[in-house]
Amino acid sequence: MKTVFIPLLFCGAFSVTAHNAKISTLTLRDTGVGWIIEMAFAQSSIDAEMKRQYDEESLQQLSEAAYKKTVVKYIKDHFYLKVDEIEVSLREGGIMMGDHQTDLKFVLPEIPNHPQTIEAHIPFFESSFNHTNIFRVYRGGDRMTRTFLSSENDFGFRGTFTPNGIEETASDSEISYDTQNQAGIVLGGLLVIGIVLIVGRKIKPIKENTD
Repeated sequence: MKTVFIPLLFCGAFSVTAHNAKISTLTLRDTGVGWIIEMAFAQSSIDAEMKRQYDEESLQQLSEAAYKKTVVKYIKDHFYLKVDEIEVSLREGGIMMGDHQTDLKFVLPEIPNHPQTIEAHIPFFESSFNHTNIFRVYRGGDRMTRTFLSSENDFGFRGTFTPNGIEETASDSEISYDTQNQAGIVLGGLLVIGIVLIVGRKIKPIKENTD
């Protein structure tokens, strides 16, 4: 999808805070008439990642507008969000670059007014050691829930929506770990049953389709 840049979207939209280069913030916001996502990155993180993705000579030849499009492409290529089993895409939005911080904002019309489940995998700057993406959900009032995405949880999680934000049910790493444990338990149980049948009771085992 083509990204539409709308500079006016940023008027009063972001609370300007000093950013640690190792921390990025993403705020999924319920506006009451639809959902938006606001992203804030340290400019140094953006520039370092662009140098990892492209050679420096090519970057120096880009105009400011072309550089912004390159950054947006990286963000879109590393953003996966599913709400109520609907894949949410980054479409209409805008980008604003400053000396120390880059802000992006996108409208997310696919998210329903009363969502139930959420699944995210957002590995922004995963090549940078010890980087953390803070995923926040704001639904009004004075509360905002936060989930910390890092290499420890493979930059992803699953959760459910609450009136205040989200409640995380599992991280990507936990999901993988649980699946492996369950598989081990099942295989171990089948092995024990097989030994009992073959050795203990001397009954010829019957091969069953466990698929």
